[in-house]
Amino acid sequence: MRLIRSNKQCTIVSAAMLLDMEVEDIIQRLGHDGTTVVFPELPLPQNQCGVHIQELIDVFIKYSYGLMPIDAVPCSTTDGQNQFDVFTATAAERRFNRALSLWDGLVSGETIRGIGHTCAWNFREQRLYDPRGFVRKLEAASDFKIRVFWAKILLH
Repeated sequence: MRLIRSNKQCTIVSAAMLLDMEVEDIIQRLGHDGTTVVFPELPLPQNQCGVHIQELIDVFIKYSYGLMPIDAVPCSTTDGQNQFDVFTATAAERRFNRALSLWDGLVSGETIRGIGHTCAWNFREQRLYDPRGFVRKLEAASDFKIRVFWAKILLH
């Protein structure tokens, strides 16, 4: 995997790293760069539309890949309000780490400032490729609360 440092939308840059493509090619496939202002009263980057994972799924399908979500802490609800964890904390961590050991993918979550962020994941190296310009082990990402791993799966 090739690190791409860019100030463009992190989801787009991470997808480019994962697919070994140029950022501009991903933007062309999406039809936008995620910078359209949708909430002018908010500061950057929260005021921008960003890129939804469903848009990226469509791009990945064009290259015969799917993105399979693995939640870091799966939870469920019976009434739409009250939630419960599906697995124990230990079982959820074991399940999540197993997925990280099997597939490349995208890791999405929030920074410590509560801003959404996405990095590419290289399972062979067991490293996050962060569009902010660095490669690091998952354990070193204490400033990044991971919510979902989107495993890159070859479609047949």
